[in-house]
Amino acid sequence: MIGKQLSFSVRVDPLNTPINGMIAVVSNGWHKVDDGPLIGKGWITKGGVVGPESLNWEGSPTAKSVPVSEIRISVYLATPVHGGSDGNWQGDIYVDDIGWR
Repeated sequence: MIGKQLSFSVRVDPLNTPINGMIAVVSNGWHKVDDGPLIGKGWITKGGVVGPESLNWEGSPTAKSVPVSEIRISVYLATPVHGGSDGNWQGDIYVDDIGWR
C-alpha cells in the first residue's frame, strides 16, 4: 500500500473537549499515517499517505513496499476529561467514508 492515500471522516457531537483522530497501518509493526487534533465543526477528514512521504510515518525511511494486514482508526480524548460534574465526557462519535486511493 505504499503511496496509497488513506482517509476517514469523523464527526463529534459535541466537540467541547480536545479529541484526536488517528489512522495507521499494521505491517510488521505499527505505522501511523495521520494522528492529530480534530479541528473544525461538522465532518472532519483525517488521512495521509502510506510510506515515508507521510509526516507521521514511523517506519523505514527507505521502504519500497508496505504489505498491510490491518488498517486501524482511533478517535480518542486528547487530554484527561475535565468536563461534567463527575469528570466524564459524554457525546456521540460518527466515523464514515473510510477509504484508500
